[in-house]
Amino acid sequence: KAAGNAIPVLTAAASGAIEVSEWLRDEGFEVRTFVDENGPVERSHIFAAVEQLVNKGTLRQLVIYFAGHGV
Repeated sequence: KAAGNAIPVLTAAASGAIEVSEWLRDEGFEVRTFVDENGPVERSHIFAAVEQLVNKGTLRQLVIYFAGHGV
């Protein structure tokens, strides 16, 4: 629970993102997973991964799953 204006701690965002990435991989998707378990996730890393996948020229579908506060 958050105190005052503090953002509440999310207890399952990372584990949920990992579960979704595993499910997508099992469905045949090429997956890049970013979680903040070892530090913050930089948007530049996400943009670079999307650019790499798009530039392959083989995409038929792109799924981006986000779990978190979005701040």
